[in-house]
Amino acid sequence: QDVDKIVFSQDWLVRVNGLINQWLDNIGYSGLLITLEDIPKIDRASLDILKACFFASQDFPLGLVYADSGIQAQQLFPFGVQADALVHLKPISLAGVQVWLRQSLHWEPPAEFVEWIAEKSDGYPASIQKCLEDLIRMGVVKTSPNGLSLA
Repeated sequence: QDVDKIVFSQDWLVRVNGLINQWLDNIGYSGLLITLEDIPKIDRASLDILKACFFASQDFPLGLVYADSGIQAQQLFPFGVQADALVHLKPISLAGVQVWLRQSLHWEPPAEFVEWIAEKSDGYPASIQKCLEDLIRMGVVKTSPNGLSLA
């Protein structure tokens, strides 16, 4: 069943709205900001809750920040909700990749390694992270209590 075709009962929407509003009151917040990093990994139940939040009449401000890396891998999201603002991030510079790797590795990476990662990732932070994860999985980069190291 396609998530766009799910019809939430008005009672259910009111209940979800009330529970979120009560929770926000309990923690002393006036609104809710939802951030999503990896849209393709969102489970069905979470999508249902998100959809309910957007289509319920909220008694609180609601914001959503998400990254899609230019790929519409999650066709069930964002359910036709109109974005108030879109931010298109640009790749970070070679120096930025070097700083990112220095922070992740806890040592100064060789220039050739920085250039290779920058080329493979196109300078996008999520892609840099994925490159590092792939290198760890392949055994090229090893994890240790002090950070990461080249094998």
